[in-house]
Amino acid sequence: MQVEEGQQSPEAIERMENVVKISLQHIHSIPHLIDYTQMLHDNKQYLMVILAGKQCEAKIFEQKQEYEERERLKKEFETLDNLRLTYLFKKEDSEGTEDVTKKLEETKTLLAKLPKIDDLTAEIEARNRELLTVIELIISAAKIEELDDELRDQTILAFKTDTTTDRWDQIRQIVSEEEWLNIKEELVVYVIQQDTNTSEKIELLLKDGLYKQVIEVFPKPTGDERELDMVLRVYKAIESSEPELLEHLIPIVGGFMKHYFVKQAYEAVYPILDRLQRRFPSIIINLFDRASEMVMFNIMQSQYAKFVKMLSALKARMEELNRHDDWNDFFVEFKKKHKGKAKLIQMISLIGDSVWDLDSIMKGPAKKKLKTEPKSQATTQSQVAPSGDTEEDEEEEEVPKKKKPVRKAPARKARR
Repeated sequence: MQVEEGQQSPEAIERMENVVKISLQHIHSIPHLIDYTQMLHDNKQYLMVILAGKQCEAKIFEQKQEYEERERLKKEFETLDNLRLTYLFKKEDSEGTEDVTKKLEETKTLLAKLPKIDDLTAEIEARNRELLTVIELIISAAKIEELDDELRDQTILAFKTDTTTDRWDQIRQIVSEEEWLNIKEELVVYVIQQDTNTSEKIELLLKDGLYKQVIEVFPKPTGDERELDMVLRVYKAIESSEPELLEHLIPIVGGFMKHYFVKQAYEAVYPILDRLQRRFPSIIINLFDRASEMVMFNIMQSQYAKFVKMLSALKARMEELNRHDDWNDFFVEFKKKHKGKAKLIQMISLIGDSVWDLDSIMKGPAKKKLKTEPKSQATTQSQVAPSGDTEEDEEEEEVPKKKKPVRKAPARKARR
């Protein structure tokens, strides 16, 4: 059999494989296995790189399984120990106590056989770094030897170890469309499980139209200036591709409305509501109702003007949607729930009035002179009158007290 220049004969490959297998039987340390695999790669023994590298991977997986088993046994030990103490306190069921004690000792023995770990997170991170080093060596060798299956499997393994958008794209590029439809469903589980930046997760999932998963991992509002743009972007993407999923976004939009209404950033959510009302006009008033109630918990008189302007915009929105009854029903219920806030209700009642002047309403009616009260009664009221920005302040305007004229004492007559 003729061998091309630069290639090894099958006999040479077989001899080298036997040498490598014998060598691997005597290498047990993961760092040494990595060094050996690197040495084979440096010497262009690419098939042997794959052989040694995969054994190193198996060793790393074995250690990670030991870590998982240790954690499982620790939890089991704690559960059994608590159960044993429960039996002891109750001073009953001696048979049950003996059984638990026996299992406790067995678990303790199994734990003692496993290596002690001071920092589990650090150990797992170290194994993952080692695994990625080996994977890169195998990928390099697989590309040179044109082993497509090995290249695909190792690229997928790299993504599972280090879930990033770049690795997702690498897999996307080396597999067929048919393969990708199945593979991405397997990989998305790792995306969701990763404790990474949520925005990165969403970007990655949006790339391949995994909208159900986008909704599943969508974060709660934090106040980040870009998060509302992300909500709108996701809404538009789902609207154009899988509009039947849009109703699952409604609770998410409602959560963001509550967050931004409490901050009195009412207008921030208007763009997403403009989009939402095209398909779901009937739910707009409910979203406003729930978000407004969050505001009413702690609203102060100084915040009325901004709140009323928001409701004015809501009324205009309802008129635009030809849902006048929604506004009327909302306001009727609002007045029932908040009947103590007379000035606020008066302000809302005047929304749309041709002479509506919010600033004038906030200033209140012209002050009227009241009859001077007896000294004792005025003193009593001044002692109990509330101060600060409260609802009671709006019901009755404070009247400035008149100064009583100082009477001069009559001059005494001189004694004779």
